[in-house]
Amino acid sequence: MNKILSSFIKIRIDNKILYIRKDAASELMNKGITNLEELIKNSTDKKIFQGRGETISLPIKEGGNGSRMVIRHYHHGGILRKLTGDIYPGINSRPFNELVVSELARRKGVNTPEVLAIIIKTYWGFFYRADIITKEVENSINAYDYFKSLNSANRGNTVSRIKIIKEMADAIKKMHDVGIYHRDLNFKNILIQQIEGRINIFILDLDRGYIKENLSNRKRKRNLLRLNRSVDKLGKDSPLVLKRDKLVFFEQYYRLGS
Repeated sequence: MNKILSSFIKIRIDNKILYIRKDAASELMNKGITNLEELIKNSTDKKIFQGRGETISLPIKEGGNGSRMVIRHYHHGGILRKLTGDIYPGINSRPFNELVVSELARRKGVNTPEVLAIIIKTYWGFFYRADIITKEVENSINAYDYFKSLNSANRGNTVSRIKIIKEMADAIKKMHDVGIYHRDLNFKNILIQQIEGRINIFILDLDRGYIKENLSNRKRKRNLLRLNRSVDKLGKDSPLVLKRDKLVFFEQYYRLGS
């Protein structure tokens, strides 16, 4: 834990607590991350992604062509979304957990976006709202949007399609092998990056994930079944994947363990 936190500096400003990656602290503070509302409002170059609430992409340096950062505000899902919205009980548990699990995952060779900062705003001593800032994965698309974009004609392009499915199986197998359980594993939390002929798979949103020394077969199967249910749910009106795609995925996942 201390080794992970040694890469970050902790700052308190009024009722806000910030953990900022040391090698990005100067740029991010100059950017104005202590007031995200104003930063987002005044940015002339922002991209908005829809998910569980809006996710905002901004350039780290305004007017530049360099790296971008992604700001995600934490929201409850399901029935809690209507009841409590973006307010959480406890002491920073969700964003802090995502920072720690993400850092451990990256150190163990799992592709997940680099955490640049977390910002927690506390209320009445026991409640908080929070945001996480990660480095944007360039040239990427989430698995839901990728498979949804395929029409009936190019669904038959099995070479690239099967390659991506196998890479997804490899990435999830790697995540499980290092002991990570992802409680919200679904197509929207998997990024596909295609760059210079290579395919890289990134796992997103590890705020509810945890790491064990050894992940049991029972946990692995539960995680894979959760992913399968989410694929069926997201593709209820128009199937996202074919039956053979699922077969390719599971054959690849279990082949790596043989």
